[in-house]
Amino acid sequence: MRLARGAGLSWLVILSLTAGLAGQDAATAAQQRLDYLVGTWDSTTEFLDADGNVARVDHSVDIVEPLIGTRVLMTTIVPRDGEVRKTIRFYDVAEERFYEIGLGGEGDVWILSGDLDAYVMTSQSRRTPRGGEIMVRFTHINIQPDSFEARMEVSRDGGSTWSQAPSRQRLVRRTPSR
Repeated sequence: MRLARGAGLSWLVILSLTAGLAGQDAATAAQQRLDYLVGTWDSTTEFLDADGNVARVDHSVDIVEPLIGTRVLMTTIVPRDGEVRKTIRFYDVAEERFYEIGLGGEGDVWILSGDLDAYVMTSQSRRTPRGGEIMVRFTHINIQPDSFEARMEVSRDGGSTWSQAPSRQRLVRRTPSR
């Protein structure tokens, strides 16, 4: 799971994954999705201008490793600008939901959640520095054993309507998959 820098978030909302989860109990399927994420990823995010042209490209190395056992992961995002960010992700068996907590350098906290049967994570509604409200939603697409893409959407009306964020993200595994 990734939180886009352009939206002032930490960035990594990856709860993507491997095919073949059907027919398994929820805890096993959730663990396979978490296991998929462990490793080092090269991330490229293209930010688009109003005409859809690439205006800026950001690169980072995302290191996903177990924090507590194998069920709680920590991601360290190391961008070229040196502003390191962290996320923690886990699957809550009792609630049957994935959670990701993103921590920004300004002390901002983003909490996202999503169901086991979808590759979508949605944030809680948050205030913006200008006094408005914002929610973000990340959907993982084109999921392969060693790469995936993340699509970010934004809502400013409590999730009633969503618009595509002007960015594209692709993550490619640097370390071999398990």
